[in-house]
Amino acid sequence: MSNEFAERRWTSRDGLSLYLRDYPAKGGEQRLPVICLHGLTRNSKDFEDVAPLIGGMGRRVIVPDVRGRGLSDRDPNPANYQPKVYARDVRGMMKDLGINRAVFLGTSMGGLIAMTLAAADSKRVAAAILNDVGPRLHPKALPEYLATPARARRSRIGMMPSTISSESTADSFQISHSTSGGVLQGAPSAKSGASRPWTTIQRSPEC
Repeated sequence: MSNEFAERRWTSRDGLSLYLRDYPAKGGEQRLPVICLHGLTRNSKDFEDVAPLIGGMGRRVIVPDVRGRGLSDRDPNPANYQPKVYARDVRGMMKDLGINRAVFLGTSMGGLIAMTLAAADSKRVAAAILNDVGPRLHPKALPEYLATPARARRSRIGMMPSTISSESTADSFQISHSTSGGVLQGAPSAKSGASRPWTTIQRSPEC
């Protein structure tokens, strides 16, 4: 497993210079690439352990720093720090890299960006995994979260299942989107019960 990656930049529609890590697929790109999107106060380093593992599965892995984070430019306009703008940046990044469709792995805010992109341009999203976020909050989740000591909540950040698969990542929601209307719909999973941070979203046969 190699941790090597190329450092690249692209320019957003409003002129910001944005940064990304580009991890190669082992043996050449054989399957759809994976785009990893970090959380609110995080950056591309969050995926430096999992990205090479995914690359070893024959997938190119793209990990951007969202505007205002990491090595990407800061935006002087606070109103632009929102998922709609972030999703627009991701579309621009995909265009610059020649990626028409990808699998998305989003943590917290990154999951919101993935859902926003799926709603606005569903053809771009072949499948996605959401970590620490969902399209709606389960009625039992918030009281349980608030009752958990802050230190214990923080210890859950960055948890990874030992195997990434549709079964091992199934959690409180199984989410599908309509490719015609780009609508995300959430429904309780049959595997609900155990508290785990990873959620599976719709998977396309081409993945």
